[in-house]
Amino acid sequence: MRSSNLFLILVVGGVAALLACAPAHATVINYGADGVAGGAGANADTVLFYDDFESQPAASVSHSKYDGTDTNKDARPTAPLYGTWGYDTGTWTTTGSSGYRYRDVQVTDFEDVSAGGWNPGPYQGSNYLRLHRTSGNKVESRMCFADQTSGSIHFSEAVYNVSRASSTYPQSFMMGLRTSATQNIALFAAGINGLQYYSSAGAWTDIPGLDYTTRTWQTWAIDYAVGSNSITVTVDGKSATGNFVYNPTNGASVGYGFIGTGNTYMSFVDEPNAVPEPSTVAILAAGLIGLFCYAWCKRR
Repeated sequence: MRSSNLFLILVVGGVAALLACAPAHATVINYGADGVAGGAGANADTVLFYDDFESQPAASVSHSKYDGTDTNKDARPTAPLYGTWGYDTGTWTTTGSSGYRYRDVQVTDFEDVSAGGWNPGPYQGSNYLRLHRTSGNKVESRMCFADQTSGSIHFSEAVYNVSRASSTYPQSFMMGLRTSATQNIALFAAGINGLQYYSSAGAWTDIPGLDYTTRTWQTWAIDYAVGSNSITVTVDGKSATGNFVYNPTNGASVGYGFIGTGNTYMSFVDEPNAVPEPSTVAILAAGLIGLFCYAWCKRR
């Protein structure tokens, strides 16, 4: 075999290996057996859910403040790149005494950063999500994917809380994991004194030393090895690990992540990571291969 052909094969194989082992970024990822981003084989990352709200149909994006002309507009997110919204039906789900409430969950591009403004603008891109409980117990939105019975689940969101939680509704923002049968695995919330988890005793309990900040974008993350009794929750790089699992027997599989609010103050959510489209990855690989080949020909 000519050395030039051998070199080309090595380059192609090397680029393919690098792409295969590169860590993935998305809203919900299974990091595989080792629980670490990147890797191949049993340790490979699998993207489970991703929606940066940029693929939302233009007609289903709210362009005004919450109490403006789009208050009753159906702007629920409908176009994730991976996974489905809602539970089984692929629709956006809200719970509470009045059932579906289009105005409670809206993809919006509206920004108002004036004094007292409640719309911070997106964390990235043009669109982001706002949550607001108008009635009932809470608003809950589900990110569904195929049941995961092994590996380590990583769930992250960019989160903007307008106000601290009140004593009446201590959960101004909620984020957690459940089985596909809607059994709680882990629930975390922006509470009165800081970050809280929902304990097996059915009570919201403070996580010592872990707090959140209002009126600024923060990244929240949950890391959970499927079937474990322990979980790690992170806010802007500061983590706490402990027995924050609501019911360990429920954790034999993970079927969806969820976000929600139990407060009348608004919370905002955006995708903190960029996931390259398959075509982008292919173009990148082709470009690298072409560059290496060009350099090799020049050397000859």
